[in-house]
Amino acid sequence: MASESTVEDVTKTVGSCVAHNKPGESDIQGDFVSQDNQFFVLHNSNGFEPGDVANFETVRDIIQLRPPGELPLKDRIHSVWLCTETPTAEGRILEIGDERLLELAHKIKILVVIMFTQYDRLVRTKKDELEEEEEDLDQSTLDTRSEDQAHRSFMACVESLHRTMDHLQIPMPHYVKGSGYEEEVSELVKVTRDIVREQIKGDA
Repeated sequence: MASESTVEDVTKTVGSCVAHNKPGESDIQGDFVSQDNQFFVLHNSNGFEPGDVANFETVRDIIQLRPPGELPLKDRIHSVWLCTETPTAEGRILEIGDERLLELAHKIKILVVIMFTQYDRLVRTKKDELEEEEEDLDQSTLDTRSEDQAHRSFMACVESLHRTMDHLQIPMPHYVKGSGYEEEVSELVKVTRDIVREQIKGDA
């Protein structure tokens, strides 16, 4: 499930897309087809809110109808982008629906890439905290230390994700972090392309 901003950033990276659903909607039945690369098709879904069973069931049903290995390449779901906000404080990283999606994807062998969005918000939070604690810091030092603290917090988040995957007894998925910058979205596309290419060797 990609956030609306991630969809917009991805379409800038892979080329303009035609959306086959109404503006403002996140309908997994619709799709975004790249006009520059007909093989790039993106389906967008709403995220899983706590207690939201219906949306998870919709996503589950779509994925189960298009498993890898049982359909022509062009009709398969090759990977899932699971977007989650980068935490700015300790707390749950994934909702129950996210965890169920990861278990489902592992069971039917669909690749998952977790996209930690709004990493820049974590950096800003660390910068605000430093400014409150040490008012005399110069801008260069403030920028360096806030980036360093944000990185350490993010890596703690990744370690928490590792523990969640161990608990679910599934392998650690690929992950990237993003702030809405094109180069970071390019990394998301590159990571996905590389692992999908490896997966479909012999099928093409």
